[in-house]
Amino acid sequence: MVYYSNFFQLTSRIRNMMRGKILLGSILLISTLTLLAGLFMHFQASPKLTPLTPELSKHAAMRDSKGVFYPGALEEVKTLIVAAKEDRVKICLVGTGMSQNSQNNGGNGFLLMNLKKMNHVEIDAKQKTATIQGNVTFSEMEQEANKHKLATKVRQASGIFGIVSSICTNVHGWDLKAGCIEHTVRTLYVLDSDCNEIIAQQGDLIFKNTVGSFGGTYLIYGAVIELTDNIPLEGVFIERDTVEEALEELPGFDDDVDMGLITVGRTKCYLRKFSAVSRTPTVSKDLKPEGTLGTYAERLLIDVVRTCALLRLKKPVEWVYEQILLKTLSTPQKMLRNEFMNVSVNAINKPLKGVLYHHKVCLVEYFVKKEDVPDLVELFRKEYSNTIVLNAALRFVKAQKNSCSIYAKTDMYALVICWDQRQDPAGLKRSQQRNERILEFLADRSGTFYMAYKNKPEDIASFYPEFVRNLNIHNTIFSNQMIEAIRNVSPPA
Repeated sequence: MVYYSNFFQLTSRIRNMMRGKILLGSILLISTLTLLAGLFMHFQASPKLTPLTPELSKHAAMRDSKGVFYPGALEEVKTLIVAAKEDRVKICLVGTGMSQNSQNNGGNGFLLMNLKKMNHVEIDAKQKTATIQGNVTFSEMEQEANKHKLATKVRQASGIFGIVSSICTNVHGWDLKAGCIEHTVRTLYVLDSDCNEIIAQQGDLIFKNTVGSFGGTYLIYGAVIELTDNIPLEGVFIERDTVEEALEELPGFDDDVDMGLITVGRTKCYLRKFSAVSRTPTVSKDLKPEGTLGTYAERLLIDVVRTCALLRLKKPVEWVYEQILLKTLSTPQKMLRNEFMNVSVNAINKPLKGVLYHHKVCLVEYFVKKEDVPDLVELFRKEYSNTIVLNAALRFVKAQKNSCSIYAKTDMYALVICWDQRQDPAGLKRSQQRNERILEFLADRSGTFYMAYKNKPEDIASFYPEFVRNLNIHNTIFSNQMIEAIRNVSPPA
């Protein structure tokens, strides 16, 4: 297995190692070859925009050059809904285009709507909540929360993702106690297909039918999110020979540990636990949003890794990264909660345009009960033995109850795999076959998978029948490519 775990957290360590002449010369040579290859790339013409339907053409001023509508107020959203209904066009709410790699965005036949112009964040320091509106990202919310010594409870490993879209996919993070984002959302502000404004509280049926709906039931335009204190955390690194040993030491819901996960290596596992240094909340002095393109060094390193694989340098590169991993994880980590999870995701999605630009960093996530984790890890190591794996991690997932797409009906463990995928037909076919074999394993063990990453609609319908029934009951004007594909294979009765 070519394994580069926690790839982007190793950047600073790699910069130090680059001082060595041999490693520096090798990387410079490979980087030069990669960049020179970019000279041979041709520019693709921008796709033509879908012609506007009669009613929507009256609101063309809201539409940008990429065909996305940007309403500036709730009344303008309602106007677009009425126009779309008149023209029989379904509406796809666009987030940042990152959490699902834009795979479910509408394209032809959909009205793409982005609520960014409605962005607003209001922090209630006493109640420790944030009221957000529009297409606010976690980073934008954290910038405001930080002023009050507050931090996010649940989000992905980077702050660039939109909060509303993350509610639609019901994300989970590293926090062992908070679980999925559904547990931290107190209130949702939504519109139905008739433009009625609805306030849904946690526990309400509309709340449950909206969270995890992938935007297929109601249009979320605002929410009240629970925050927590921005306290200093310290990480502890423990190396274990087996995943069973690491699992036994992974903190549970009642332990005095805030965050924890297991990094799955080629043969060993690396448990990381993060506990509070103190419970005194603090303002982060150097909290910066991620750069639009990610750092140059990180983008370059992605192409370096790909080039090494192309040149059959897997073994030496694998050994170097294994050493870097051990040194990095064993170094004590101290930082505030707001500064904690900041993987440079933009570097993944926007690498340098070299000869390997037709690769793509992909994600899958599988959920199993604790007793099935060792077998899943063994299967993962077998199936990904010849793949460039950037990261593989096990995380505890608290049981869900307030979502229409429940991937953890009981307490479960998620194996998240991030790998570099060639986009040629043969590479894509191998990836699809590999996923099908793992899904067979999950079906036998009452496991599930995370729908936000690309899957066949038939598999979604098979693993999530209640989710499909909910979509068919609420066959609204709000939709996207994934939802329409599901409805095609599982139409309403």
